[in-house]
Amino acid sequence: FVSGKQPDLYLGVGAIADRIEQLRQLVLLNTTMRRDFAPPPYWKPFTAARTGELLLVRMKLWKRGLPLLMRAARTRAVREQYAGFLDAQDTRRTVLALERLESFDTVMERVERAVRDIRVPVLILWGHPDPYFRRSELRQLRAIFPQATVREFRGGGHFAQEDAAEAVSRELLAFLQ
Repeated sequence: FVSGKQPDLYLGVGAIADRIEQLRQLVLLNTTMRRDFAPPPYWKPFTAARTGELLLVRMKLWKRGLPLLMRAARTRAVREQYAGFLDAQDTRRTVLALERLESFDTVMERVERAVRDIRVPVLILWGHPDPYFRRSELRQLRAIFPQATVREFRGGGHFAQEDAAEAVSRELLAFLQ
C-alpha cells in the first residue's frame, strides 16, 4: 500500500487499520503491534547496512537458514516450498526491508489507533520458543486485547502454522466457525 508518497511494506496487521469496519474476528499468530518493537540483538547482522545486504540478498541466508527457524523446513518438500519464493532477488530485498522494519513505525502507529476500540472476538495463537518474537510481545498483545482467547503451542516456534500445524488448524477452525 502507499501512505502519502512513500510506499510502505504491507504488513498483515496493517490490514486492520485499513479495513477496521470489515473486521468481524481477528486471529494473530506470533506477531507484534508495538511501534517500538526491536528485534533481539542477535538479529542485527541480518539488518545492518553492509551485512544485511550481504547475508540476506547476496548469500541468500534466509533461504538457507529456514531449517533453523522452522522445524518443518527440515523436510525437503516444505523447505523447497518456502525457499522457492526467495529465489528472486527482489523478493530477498523485500525480506531485507521487512527485517529492517522499514516503515514499520508508520504502519504500527495506524494499527495502534485502529485497535483501541476493537470489540470483536480475538484469538492469539503463539508458538514458542520463538527466536524472533519474545514472550514480552505475547504479554503486550494480551494487554491490548484482554478479551482474547490465547492458545500456546510448545515447539511451535516462529512458524507455528508449520511446526504445530494440526493444533493451529484445530484452533483456527473452532474459532472461525
